[in-house]
Amino acid sequence: MEAVEKILEAYVRYVLEFFTIPNIKCANAEIDLIALSADGQKLHVESSVHIGSPFSELRLGDYKQVKDHATSRRCLTFFIDRKFGHREVHQELLRRGFSPGSYRRVIVSWGWKPGVEQAAKEAGIELWDFRDILQKLRDEMRGKSSYFKDDTLRTVQLLELAKKEEAKREKH
Repeated sequence: MEAVEKILEAYVRYVLEFFTIPNIKCANAEIDLIALSADGQKLHVESSVHIGSPFSELRLGDYKQVKDHATSRRCLTFFIDRKFGHREVHQELLRRGFSPGSYRRVIVSWGWKPGVEQAAKEAGIELWDFRDILQKLRDEMRGKSSYFKDDTLRTVQLLELAKKEEAKREKH
């Protein structure tokens, strides 16, 4: 599992308090994350976070017309067709009790270009900004002194502790 997916799962699990299943293989496709809350809410979450490149933000356009593979994965249509619309993905979701219309579809990205949010909304897809997820996860861990065995939470906790100690050192 990639670091982004681990952070995303930690956010959904520990901040939103959903039960999670990551990285579900579906023949020629993969579901990044599905989640279920205690009150029955369901999520199908897909992520594509790239930083420091010209294609970091999610954009409009037809992914089939983009020659660069990484750039094609930054198109909203890629998610609609390949991540949410893939036949094997639908079959796997149905097998797990995620019938059409019974769950929320979410894309996690490092921001998006103008027009993408409206197009995603029209397609019934929510957009979550990865930077907000990082901040909310940090906020959740701030001030907690218990030891977390989850590697991702432990890393966030250690980073928060280091930041706190650095601020103390700068005052002296």
